Amino acid sequence: MAFSRFIKTQRAEIWTFIKYALTGVFNTLITYIVFSGLVYIHVLPSYALAIGYLLGMISSYVVNSRWTFQPSIRHISYFKRFLVINLLVLVLSEITLHLILHRLHIAYIAQLINIIPMTVIGYLSNRYLVFTTESLSDIDLSTKLTQTKDLQRRSAKELFLFAVAIALAQRLWLTFYALLELLLHRQKITIYNLFLGYYKHWDSGWYLEIAKSGFTTLKQTAFWPLYPFFIRILHDVTGFSYTLSGVFISFLAFIFFLYYIGRIADTEFGTKTARASILLFAFFPTSYYFDAVYTESLFMVFCVFAVEQAMANRFWSAGILAGLATLTRNTGVFLDLILFFEYLRYRKMNLRFWTSTWWKRLNHQVFALTLPVLFLLFYMVYLKAHTGHLLAFLTAEKYWDRHYMPLWETYSFTWVKMLHSTGWYHEYDLVELTTVTLAIWMVILGMRYIRRSYRQFSWWLFTITVLWIAATEPSLNVHDYLVSFPRYILMLFPGFVYLAVTVVRLRATPLIILIFALGLGMLGNLFFHGIWIA
Repeated sequence: MAFSRFIKTQRAEIWTFIKYALTGVFNTLITYIVFSGLVYIHVLPSYALAIGYLLGMISSYVVNSRWTFQPSIRHISYFKRFLVINLLVLVLSEITLHLILHRLHIAYIAQLINIIPMTVIGYLSNRYLVFTTESLSDIDLSTKLTQTKDLQRRSAKELFLFAVAIALAQRLWLTFYALLELLLHRQKITIYNLFLGYYKHWDSGWYLEIAKSGFTTLKQTAFWPLYPFFIRILHDVTGFSYTLSGVFISFLAFIFFLYYIGRIADTEFGTKTARASILLFAFFPTSYYFDAVYTESLFMVFCVFAVEQAMANRFWSAGILAGLATLTRNTGVFLDLILFFEYLRYRKMNLRFWTSTWWKRLNHQVFALTLPVLFLLFYMVYLKAHTGHLLAFLTAEKYWDRHYMPLWETYSFTWVKMLHSTGWYHEYDLVELTTVTLAIWMVILGMRYIRRSYRQFSWWLFTITVLWIAATEPSLNVHDYLVSFPRYILMLFPGFVYLAVTVVRLRATPLIILIFALGLGMLGNLFFHGIWIA
């Protein structure tokens, strides 16, 4: 009897699920037929998958919005969410197809295998992130709500345009400074170097090599896979050179990173702090890494987008984005600190996990918090199968003679090293010490906000955790105790927001940006000429 009552009360939901499943089969069939037909006429599998998926996506939206769910409700927010979510699924599908084709070189069978996980992921994404019951009941409930959304939309648009303008201004500033340097020293000026060649030094070579050939040596596993995979996909789809693909991905991600850091700063501290945060990041003396063939832009956009989604209580998308950040750089797994406390805030929970009440307040979204760790575990399983080392990325660090050393030792040893060094080494040690001192100051600034909310406590905890990891792995073969820290400081996005709050309060934003911009020009030119900067 109890089961019968359950069936009766859940009949509508069960029927919705059946219709959704039938729609998924229909759209998957369309995708596969188009894919197979295009491959038959010798279209590249990547192009064929993209075209087939887009046609299937259009069919999916039409059928789901008109048949599976309430046909009387139409709203542009559905289509926007649907488009974003399904484009992300398309990118993931392209990646998995490349991985399968790497092992199985028959495109028809590879896509048939690829359909299985993509169908499940597509269903869950659309069911819980697009066509949600909550969103259906909340659409256009009142004029006040509509007006509020219009204001938020207009504010978001203005912030995005500001982020685009600042990203372009930063790139123009770097180009101007490089041109000025070349003219003063009467060196040859080439368009290629100004816009591409100068942005692929040092670690860029590793990422480009992995993009071209995949992981072929254990040493390469010190560099994480998602960025070179994106470079390879863009190269295959567009025909861009690997360098152009890397620079394009970095700059596009840089724009969206500035936008989302502005969004989370605006939500927490207001518009002035949001704009100051964007400016501080864009003109920080080592921000040229956001433009270069490095992971900085892609990693940071995943980080701040994940935080923004968690702040909006969208934990599944936040978990996926944090997982992608982890595959871009391993420190992304620590985003779970922020996601966990955002979840506690959303569920109105405390830290008394030993009580039964605490556990009863958990819902299905708590499983989203496991995604960054799961992404990391899956990658480790891949490394075990590919290299024989479950922790290959740690084993690879021996090639740079990296070892753990507490922060107070790396900091004090760098001071001693600087005092006894001369020339460029002296100046480089000064750059390292300045950036780590600024990072410590960011942590101190954040201490005034940690009692404000769970959110601010998690931001501060993330900052101090990543700071400690980034500053405690010296490369002892060259006795560089704070190796790469002038670049690693860019990961401390909460710290930059705390700094922005402070400079806005002191009305010192123009002065700080000017100092940063001058430092950016000088360090950027050193990097452009192949001199080691982080």
